[in-house]
Amino acid sequence: SNVFAAISHSTHLTWRTLHSNHFRIHFHDGTEALAIQLAKIAENVHARLSGEFVISSDAPTDVVLSDETDFANGSANVTPYKLININISPPVFIPELLDYAWWLETVFTHEYTHILHLDQAEDLPRHLRSIFGRMEWLFPNSLQPLWLIEGLASYYETDSARGIGRGQDSYFDMLMRMEVELGFKPLRQINQDINTWPGGRSAYLYGVHFYQYLREKYTAQSIKNFIRTYSSNILPSVGEALPTEEG
Repeated sequence: SNVFAAISHSTHLTWRTLHSNHFRIHFHDGTEALAIQLAKIAENVHARLSGEFVISSDAPTDVVLSDETDFANGSANVTPYKLININISPPVFIPELLDYAWWLETVFTHEYTHILHLDQAEDLPRHLRSIFGRMEWLFPNSLQPLWLIEGLASYYETDSARGIGRGQDSYFDMLMRMEVELGFKPLRQINQDINTWPGGRSAYLYGVHFYQYLREKYTAQSIKNFIRTYSSNILPSVGEALPTEEG
């Protein structure tokens, strides 16, 4: 992964790797202080989130820190290995990020939720992965609609007590009030990227409110049950994984 970071970014950068218990953090010159800070954040986030998911792989997660753009963002992939990319420019113009107490913790929590969620496999998919390896079709949760994937990460990034995350954000709350006023979008629109209002935020907006609804209608445990049930699916089938009034 250090080699991957080096060939995927500017050739003028010198890359090093910081190892912690569960992560390999790859950083270039000028970002060592943030890498050290992120190592502490990452282990704390792992300790908090590992109880929410069934850990499917003991292999460390690779994290690439890059300071080559002015746009704060992150991404996560679980094939062929667990990898998080973070652009480490703090957000200064993204409305829903303005009240984030510490953006690096928030973006890492969001992306690491993706890793734990998408990597999870139960029963037949887990067994087949031990035979065929990390093939994309053996990651059931990665086949979910985008709003279920981004919604879960937005749900776990939220800490209402500390006032961070989309799930408690006043801007996101305003967006959903507008959706209620104008009428909810049909599922066929939410299942894909759309240019209409609120644009690329739809998956995050509808997704995080969906998981908050599950928690309030049922329990927080219902979210874990939903993830675990879906993780055993070879063929996508959301309905069978959803909780019932009794469950």
